[in-house]
Amino acid sequence: MKIYFSKSITGFYFDVIHTNIPDDAVEITQSEYKDLLEKQSSGYEIVANKRGKPIAKQQE
Repeated sequence: MKIYFSKSITGFYFDVIHTNIPDDAVEITQSEYKDLLEKQSSGYEIVANKRGKPIAKQQE
């Protein structure tokens, strides 16, 4: 299973579920996905960096 993150949608896509994945989507590892969700549950916001990769940013 491949996991993608779309900067324009600010969302995740799974190749086994989604047939239409946005052109700006970048592939991430399952470990990266898990880490991002854990941080999000601790109050962080998931945003894209300049290269479109998802990062966890502490909310202001």
